[in-house]
Amino acid sequence: MAGRFRPQLMLMDIHLGSQMDGVTAAKTIRTQSDIPCIFLSAFTGTESLARAKLVKPIGYLAKPFTGYELRTFVAEVLAKI
Repeated sequence: MAGRFRPQLMLMDIHLGSQMDGVTAAKTIRTQSDIPCIFLSAFTGTESLARAKLVKPIGYLAKPFTGYELRTFVAEVLAKI
């Protein structure tokens, strides 16, 4: 879908609840198109962060966050790209 719709930014949860996690999904998308990524996660452990950093995300937002925090963060990121 990312290739078809070509979004400016992807928001990716690290834990998707399926066999493929968000880090793998984001890495796959990034190899096909250069879409910047913000990782979202309730898990802030060093292993998750280390794996996420390999994809070179433009940001990382820890849950829980408010709608206002998400909108502000996304607006700041979009202003940089």
